[in-house]
Amino acid sequence: MTEQSTQHNVEPFSGSASELKSRLTDRASEAAYIGMVLLELSPANYAAGVAVQGAFGDPVLSVAAFTGATLISEVAGAIGSVPVLKSDLAHRPIAWSRRKLDKLGGDTIKTGALTDLLIGLAAGTVALNVAKEIQDPNRQQKPSIVYGVRMALGITAVSGIGSWFAAEGLYHPTTENELLAGGVLSAVFGLKVLTKRLLGKIKPSTD
Repeated sequence: MTEQSTQHNVEPFSGSASELKSRLTDRASEAAYIGMVLLELSPANYAAGVAVQGAFGDPVLSVAAFTGATLISEVAGAIGSVPVLKSDLAHRPIAWSRRKLDKLGGDTIKTGALTDLLIGLAAGTVALNVAKEIQDPNRQQKPSIVYGVRMALGITAVSGIGSWFAAEGLYHPTTENELLAGGVLSAVFGLKVLTKRLLGKIKPSTD
């Protein structure tokens, strides 16, 4: 292949340096947001707790690691998923889901803070933001991120308390600790069941 033919196959960027910088910045931001979503979807918080427990054998450190990793991953999911859901990548599936929701009642179906917290506990902040985006595709990014971060703090608090009592019952098996651990775990399980039942009560509109 000659030098001339090689030059014909090359399509150099014809914009200005500022346009190139803007394009690269946008791509980097998109990659960062997707990475934040993947972090929340991964079992990183559980892996952190198990790793610390294996390394130090201390349930207090294990719970701290799990809670800290949960906070990081849930906040990352709350922040990163909003711009991803607003992108062209998510436009079609969100629009399709919204059409399905319209058949069930459309604007009459709105979840409140308690239900949102239950959804977050059951599935995480990414799933919560997906649900909120389907309910209101026109919601603004900044308020959505703020709300998601607040839910992430609530999810972390409940998860941290639950894991603490579970660890106490497991590593310090007194009758009191076992009862507390059993009660907390039952409550968490009950919240997940309640979430499914609440969502299951949504019936198709008869209008």
